Amino acid sequence: MTNILKEKKLSISIIFISLTILASTNMVYFSFTNAYIFFVVTIILILKNNTLVYNVNIRHFIIVCILSFYASIPGETEHFRNLSAFILLPFMFLLSEENKEKIFKIVSVIFAVSLIPALIDTLSTAILNVNVFPVLSVKYFDDRIYYSYPFFVKELSFQSVPINRLQGLYDEPGFVGTIGALILISDKMDIKKWNVVLLFVACIFTFSLAFYIIIAMYLFYMLVKNMGTKAIKYAIIISLFACFLYYIINEYIDLYILRRIFEGERLIIPSGRKEMSDFEFLSYFFAQDVFHIFFGHGYGSHRISTNLYEYSSWIRIPYDYGLMFVIIFIYFIRSIWSEKANKIFLILFLLSIYQRPQIFTPFHFFLIAYNSTSFKENLLEASNMDNLRIVDKKEVNI
Repeated sequence: MTNILKEKKLSISIIFISLTILASTNMVYFSFTNAYIFFVVTIILILKNNTLVYNVNIRHFIIVCILSFYASIPGETEHFRNLSAFILLPFMFLLSEENKEKIFKIVSVIFAVSLIPALIDTLSTAILNVNVFPVLSVKYFDDRIYYSYPFFVKELSFQSVPINRLQGLYDEPGFVGTIGALILISDKMDIKKWNVVLLFVACIFTFSLAFYIIIAMYLFYMLVKNMGTKAIKYAIIISLFACFLYYIINEYIDLYILRRIFEGERLIIPSGRKEMSDFEFLSYFFAQDVFHIFFGHGYGSHRISTNLYEYSSWIRIPYDYGLMFVIIFIYFIRSIWSEKANKIFLILFLLSIYQRPQIFTPFHFFLIAYNSTSFKENLLEASNMDNLRIVDKKEVNI
C-alpha cells in the first residue's frame, strides 16, 4: 500500500511539473497572477521526491543557476519579475532520466493537443473561408494585442493577411514552430506516434521559417545517416512534405517563407526584421564601452535600442547579457556535448538561436536537459550491468 501511495504521489508530482513547464512559457491564453506559487511548489516537488533526483550533475545545475540569474538582471526598462520563470531553469537538471522521459511524454502530447482548436480554425479559414470559432475577448500581452478564441489566440496584426498563422495558446507562431520542431527532433520524428503527426501538421501552418529550416535539416541528416533501407522512409517523408507544401499552401510558403529568404534573385540569411546586417551589428556592439561589451546592458535592453528594437535575432543575447554570458553558455553546451547527448538536437538548437533567441524558458531548458543524456541507452547499459551481475553470481555459485 505504501508503494502504491508513493507511485501516486510521484505521478501527481510529474503531472504538476509538466503543466508548470507548459504554462510558464510564452503563454498568452491563460494568465497566472500567482505564478510564483506554481514555481515554488514545482521546485519543492523536485527536491522532496528522491526518486526525481537521480545522478545529479551538480556542474550543470550550478552553471544554469549562474545563467539564470545573469539572464534575469534587468535593463533600464525591466525589473526582476522575469526571475520567476528563470529560477526554474536549473532545476530541470535535477530530474532523473526516467522521470524526464515521463515528463517529456506528457508535455509533448499536451502541447500537440493544445494546437487542435487553432488547427481546425486555420484549416476552416483556408479551405472553406469560414470562421468556426467566435471571438471571446481581447487580450494584451507584452505590448501586443490578441483576439482570444476558445483555447487559442490570434495576434491582431495577423488579421489582414490571407491566412492566419497558427499560434495556439502562445504569443507568436514563430515560438510554436520553433519549440514544435525541437520537440519533434527530441521524439526522433517517430511518425508512428499520433501526437508527432499532429504536431508536425500543426507546425506547418505556423509558417515559421525556423520550423521549416530545422525540420528540413533534420530530415536530411537522418537521410544521410540511414543510407539503406531506412533511408527510403525518410525520403518518402521529405517527398510528401515537399509535395504538400507545393500543391496545398505554395502561395503562403511564398508569402511567409521564400520572401524572407530571397531578396529579388539574391539569397539572404534572415536574422531580423530591420535593415542591419550581422557585420553592422558587430561594429555597433564593439563600439560600446568595455563594461557593456563583457557584461551587457541587462535583460530587455534591446527594446530601448533604436537599432535593435525590432530584431528577433541572436544579436539580442550578446547585447543584453554580454560576452561573459556567451562564453559561459558555450561552456555549458560543451559540457553537455561531452556526455551521451542527442548531438543533432544540440546542433539544431544552437542554429535556432540565430533567429529565435528567446531560449531562457523552462520549456527550452527542459528539452536541453532531456536531450543531454540518452535515456534508452542508459536503460540498456543498466540492463546489461544487471545481466553481468547475474552471470557473475552464477559463476560464483558454480
